[in-house]
Amino acid sequence: MGDFTLGRQVARLALLWRREVDIELRPFGLTDAQWRPLYWLGRLGVDPSQADLARVLDLEAPSLVRLLDVLERIGLVERFDDPSDRRLKRLRLTALGRERYAQIDHAVETVERRLLIGVSPEEQATCNAVLARIEAGIRARTGAQTG
Repeated sequence: MGDFTLGRQVARLALLWRREVDIELRPFGLTDAQWRPLYWLGRLGVDPSQADLARVLDLEAPSLVRLLDVLERIGLVERFDDPSDRRLKRLRLTALGRERYAQIDHAVETVERRLLIGVSPEEQATCNAVLARIEAGIRARTGAQTG
């Protein structure tokens, strides 16, 4: 690992991983700013709120609203009022958004398989377990929600 601490190594790996996914998604014309919210909308399930999406993306509300404006304009996302609380905005992938999500999910899986070549299943399990314990400790100390 050289001079990298674990934190710097994880941050660097996340950056490199996102670059690899960006390259994989380039043929579809999706930027990092576009594919990440689409990916999480697909992962979060049925009609998450804007607040749910902001939390997992670690974005402030105004930044997310601008991003959603673009995604809505290009026909990937739709926003609607929560039927039980009109102050809340809910999100849904459109048919085109669901197609893009499938492409994104495939790209993420492709990159992950490629990056893990040469890493045994046991090493992957150990790494995942250690990272999950670190994350749980951070969340316990900060009260951060799962994302």
